[in-house]
Amino acid sequence: MPEQEIFTFAFFPYLKTSEPIRYRNIIIRSSEDTSDLSSIDASKHFAILRKMFFLQDFVRIDKMTYAFHSSKDELDYLNFSRRLLEFQKEAWQTKKSKNVGNLKQNEKSCSSGLG
Repeated sequence: MPEQEIFTFAFFPYLKTSEPIRYRNIIIRSSEDTSDLSSIDASKHFAILRKMFFLQDFVRIDKMTYAFHSSKDELDYLNFSRRLLEFQKEAWQTKKSKNVGNLKQNEKSCSSGLG
């Protein structure tokens, strides 16, 4: 029996992007861009999860960013998680400094890093 594919999604509900961001072999995309979800099962899970984000007073967050990982990907789950935490830290530091150019520069330098 073939091994079942496992999907992992990471959502950043308050981070918006108009273009995909590559950060160390992870692509962070707009929730409107589902081109990375080649599997029908992954698309179904994404559609369900995406509807679970709300602000106060039950206002749904429609546009956000996400990263996707499949158990069939070359990058293992632990490295995927570690790199997401690194990305989140970079994004938070950039927000604190209010210099978006820093994040773009760090993304470029890290995307050619360890892998």
